[in-house]
Amino acid sequence: AVVSTQSTGCPRGKEEPVKRPASSIVPGSFAYFSRGKNIAPGPRDGIAEGGAKRQKLAKYDLHLKRFQYAEALDCVLQTRQNAEVVVSVLQELFRRDAMRSVLSGRNEETLRPILSFLVKHVTDPKHCTVLVDVTHILADLYSSILGMSPAIDALFERLRKRLQWEIRVQEQYMKLQGAMECIFTASGLE
Repeated sequence: AVVSTQSTGCPRGKEEPVKRPASSIVPGSFAYFSRGKNIAPGPRDGIAEGGAKRQKLAKYDLHLKRFQYAEALDCVLQTRQNAEVVVSVLQELFRRDAMRSVLSGRNEETLRPILSFLVKHVTDPKHCTVLVDVTHILADLYSSILGMSPAIDALFERLRKRLQWEIRVQEQYMKLQGAMECIFTASGLE
């Protein structure tokens, strides 16, 4: 091992800091991120205002973020959000393949808001595909316990009547459409 005994010419403890040219600043270092800190912006430079305030997530979004799916559904139904928000949460639960687990094991108090929402919105054309799927799952899960709770039985009955009414209306629309096609074909207006 070779030991150097040459003196640098500076007394110990009073060494001057080495100034490096700007091109030799190492990326990722403090000096790299601090460059230009004391320079005022020019007249053509854009100035960014204070940082954008971060938007708070809704409670149901926080529950979804934490994978608390049943709580997310209960929260969105309790806050009386508009139907689009509730249906979007239901779609997200379908996408995450969690709908059956979210709907299973519910008691009368937690099942009532879901059934009430379905009764009110199942015939809405914008949401019917998702809500009919939810209705199928609920019917599969809770058909064996019908008759145990009068309130839940009444909601299922209202849902059944609402769906039957919608089926009758759709059948009438189909008949009307068929009659109109016959008239247009006979008159040659097709």
